[in-house]
Amino acid sequence: MPSKVRVGMMGLGSISQTHRNNLAKMPDVEVSAVWDLNPARAGEVAAQIGGHCRPFDDYRELIEKAGVDCLFIAIPPHTHEDHEILAARRGIPFLVEKPVHRSLEKALAIEREISKSGVIHAVGYHNRYLPHAEVARDTISKATVGLAMGFAFWKQPAGYNLTPYHSWLFKRELGGGQIFEHTTHIFDLCRYFVGEITSVYCRQAKRLDHSKIPGGHTTSDVDAVVLEFANGALGLVGDGHMTPTGYWWGVRVLTDAGIVEYDESKLRILRDERVDEYAPALPDGKHMSQDSAFIQAVRTGDRSPIRSTYADGIRSMAVALAALESADIGRPKMILDFGF
Repeated sequence: MPSKVRVGMMGLGSISQTHRNNLAKMPDVEVSAVWDLNPARAGEVAAQIGGHCRPFDDYRELIEKAGVDCLFIAIPPHTHEDHEILAARRGIPFLVEKPVHRSLEKALAIEREISKSGVIHAVGYHNRYLPHAEVARDTISKATVGLAMGFAFWKQPAGYNLTPYHSWLFKRELGGGQIFEHTTHIFDLCRYFVGEITSVYCRQAKRLDHSKIPGGHTTSDVDAVVLEFANGALGLVGDGHMTPTGYWWGVRVLTDAGIVEYDESKLRILRDERVDEYAPALPDGKHMSQDSAFIQAVRTGDRSPIRSTYADGIRSMAVALAALESADIGRPKMILDFGF
């Protein structure tokens, strides 16, 4: 590995900007190639980064000719084609944002190529890297879990008076809505803290007048999900995209040893006689630990810092897909055993 890690960015939206900000703070790391679904944006971002950064109109050309040491892939789930497969075949490590795909069948095909190649990779479930998430997980692992509760309520898309900032997100066949794009973090934390999910039952409701929303809106406004875990615990997850302001985001786990209250900035553990509180300093934001761990793995070849693989990302994606199918069929949906 050369002294400087050269990074290629594929997808240049808001989460990509977060990654670029993090990479700019790391010594001997530079973004040297960029590509976006919108070619004009690639040119603009390359100009902002500087002369050492080259924009590409074709992601295949970036993978083949840019000479990067790793990739950050941050594109909408329904737009993934062979980005990861081509990177894997060329042995280029990559971090791909969640959810990994909109199609389970295609995601499994990508996983087979990744597994065959042995390439270093990670999926962007950044909560797994936060120090208080580890405290929460360790506490829960020593107890008997009864119920996990999660909530993810985001504010109305642009106040419903402008075209939604992620118009694809609000089209069920593309972004899948809140339950697929954002609540995936809640499902992933439930898996990370409690264990594998075996069954999902979901009900969805449309409570607003969607005909008045510019740009189209075919997803639900609120969702209610019941989970069953392999260890016998239960889960309740609620989410939505209709309130005028965002509402509490996080996970609560009820155990015989205490109640664990987790969100991205703090952790509380409620016991019979005391309350333990953790609020770790995160001066560089909530994604820095994840991005640093991935770059460390690229530099050293040591995969141990990585806490979410593509196979693991498929399992979290599958929970959301099962929820959507459950809502359609009106009964619980079992989660497949993928064999990994």
